[in-house]
Amino acid sequence: MMMVFSAERKERGATKKKVKVKLPGQPKRNMSAYFIWMNENREKIKKEHPDLSITEIGKKGGEMWRAIQDKSVRETLYCTTMY
Repeated sequence: MMMVFSAERKERGATKKKVKVKLPGQPKRNMSAYFIWMNENREKIKKEHPDLSITEIGKKGGEMWRAIQDKSVRETLYCTTMY
């Protein structure tokens, strides 16, 4: 096994990775359709199941999201997150 030292690495042309600059307050990426839907329906879930913890609310939301039979809801939300 050959060890490469920093001087040799510079000679061979190895460079550091460029760090992407992010503006303050800018989100990392667009929210997925699930997160948009969950933000809209979180209060409704809390009202229907007041005894659930935060974790359980998320799980219940996931169950409800998977149970959506009308796929146009998902497609509509997904299309709005793309642009």
